[in-house]
Amino acid sequence: MVVAALVAAAVGYVAGRAPLPAGWPWAEGPAAGRIAGLEAATAAAGAQAGAAGAAAAEAGRALAAAATEAAETGAARDRAAAALAARLDAVEAAAPATASRLDALAAAQSAAEAAAGAAARALGERIALLSAAAGGPPDPALTGALDALRAALDEAASARAGLDARLAAAERQAGATAATVATLAATMADLRTDVADAAAAARAEAEAGAAALRAAAAAEVRAAALRSTLARLDQALNDGSPLLPIVEALAAAGVSVPEALAAAGPGVATLAALQADFPAAARAALAAARAARPPPEGLADRLGAWVAAQVGARSTAPRPGDDPDAVLARAEAALRGGDLAAVLSLLDALPAPAEAALAPWRQRAEARRAALAAATDLAAGAAPK
Repeated sequence: MVVAALVAAAVGYVAGRAPLPAGWPWAEGPAAGRIAGLEAATAAAGAQAGAAGAAAAEAGRALAAAATEAAETGAARDRAAAALAARLDAVEAAAPATASRLDALAAAQSAAEAAAGAAARALGERIALLSAAAGGPPDPALTGALDALRAALDEAASARAGLDARLAAAERQAGATAATVATLAATMADLRTDVADAAAAARAEAEAGAAALRAAAAAEVRAAALRSTLARLDQALNDGSPLLPIVEALAAAGVSVPEALAAAGPGVATLAALQADFPAAARAALAAARAARPPPEGLADRLGAWVAAQVGARSTAPRPGDDPDAVLARAEAALRGGDLAAVLSLLDALPAPAEAALAPWRQRAEARRAALAAATDLAAGAAPK
């Protein structure tokens, strides 16, 4: 609408002010009458041109207002660009949508600039045509306004180019920022995974360590309890106390109790008791052995054998020989030394009658020896490795 008004004003203005060119055939001479008619027509045309000039002036004012509005629009656009630049940091969160809107804005601005340029070119061409038709140069006011419009368009194009550059830089920066954010997010995810794995490994290691400590503590408690029970066992073997409570404690602790200990619940004979009871048992064994022998041939031998049987005489000091008295004498000496295994080994050489007479004592001795051996094995198994 503004372009059409400008064109109409320019036509009227040029028509009103255009002088008749010199050299026209009716400017002077015989055609004066015709000239007068033409002058009347020209006056009427001048009146119309005056009206057109007024319209042109109004159009000029409209053009000035449009220029002012364009300047204000440019300032507003600059302010908007500044605000946009200030908000570019927030663009990355809505980068795709912002890029789409920016593309639409750029397309709309390009279309507007193209339309304005086309209008300006059309206006220039029509002004040139009117000027050529009027036979005079273009109106400086119109051409100035046109030039100002073109300058404003050029300035707008330049501003748009700068804005496009800034927008492109912002898009690149937003893309780089988005890539950096994605990289940081991936790194944080990896770190979270590593931290979770490390925490899980630490928990597992701590739990395993705690379990190992608990197991070690429990094992130490069991070992201490077993050592205490074995000490009670050793004491019971030394003083002849009953072994049944100790055997039950061992079984409750999960220890496989040897048969020698399980069978000795009431207790075993002490070494002192075996030593004290051996002389009587030896005399009984020796008497049985003598009674089983054939009587001596001579009177003196028979008398000596009778006396020995009556008084129970036997050797108390170890001496060589394989007769029952010598064997028992050596066995008693080994018993006094506490070597129960040697005692039992020596007693194996006695004849059957002597062995039968000595069987009760031997059973007690063998029970003690077996219990001692079992206790030794248990103590060895309970010793720290």
